[in-house]
Amino acid sequence: MAGIIDGEGSIHITKTIERRNKSGFAFHPQLSITNTNMAILSNVKRITASGSICRSISSSHPAWKDKYSYTANSKTIRTILPEVLPYLIGKRKQALLLLKFLSLVKPSANSRFQRTEEMHRLYERLRNLNRKGKQE
Repeated sequence: MAGIIDGEGSIHITKTIERRNKSGFAFHPQLSITNTNMAILSNVKRITASGSICRSISSSHPAWKDKYSYTANSKTIRTILPEVLPYLIGKRKQALLLLKFLSLVKPSANSRFQRTEEMHRLYERLRNLNRKGKQE
């Protein structure tokens, strides 16, 4: 599992506009794995016993294979990342930051985010780690 996450996965936090929140935005922890081989992602979903798989078709490159994306929810991320952490190489820093982020959030679907400054700092650090190009 760690090899699949290291090679095909993405560990990040998205920030969306949420007008109903006092801060005006919300953070969403993300663990996703993308591949053109549906069997790989089906196996990941079977192992984790949760998550969803979506198919996308490239309209700009009709000869390309369809790609599939597995997305884990926060509960699954809280379970899977600590288990694979000792084996992660390329995405170890991202996993540590996301776990720290999740430690600031109550594991409830309706929780209101506390410690917004710390969460924003972790969001920016993770965003910088995932930035394309050479790292400074």
